[in-house]
Amino acid sequence: MLLAVSLAVILFADFLAAHFIIFHFNPPKRRFRMLIMLVLASILVYSFIYWGLYFSGVQRVFTGLMNVRVVDAAGGLAVYFFFYYAYFHQVVVFDRSVTPRMMVELHQSLAGKLTLEEIKSRYSLENKVKKELEDMDIMDRILKKDGYYVNTKKGLAHAKIIHALRDYLHIGGHQ
Repeated sequence: MLLAVSLAVILFADFLAAHFIIFHFNPPKRRFRMLIMLVLASILVYSFIYWGLYFSGVQRVFTGLMNVRVVDAAGGLAVYFFFYYAYFHQVVVFDRSVTPRMMVELHQSLAGKLTLEEIKSRYSLENKVKKELEDMDIMDRILKKDGYYVNTKKGLAHAKIIHALRDYLHIGGHQ
């Protein structure tokens, strides 16, 4: 288990490095496709290296380095965390994202199609923005002062982290 966890951490760092290099020095036109290709390549490399090391006997060396129960528990917690993260991420995507919402509106329409005006009438951008601002206010990330919205300390910290990640990974709407 320690071999698997160690290899996963190393290859995820490799994935981030590849992402950084590709997106900074040769930004692809089809960004999401490139990310999927990087993930699939990482999984393939992980599988080859893991099984190669496993069958070579290196697994026994790693097993002797640490208490197997601790490593098993850490691995289990990592998987448990992953499932919760994936669940909450999907909730956010389904609740907050414009694209899935429009697809649902198209699906729920009687004819399975809508004009631009019909989509606008069903999905109000103004209501979307108001709801987002209310939620950020409830979470103490922003506050309204003299008719203007400003970040709180918590909101500013989140904004700086997100901005740094977007710049580092070369993603986001500011491209």
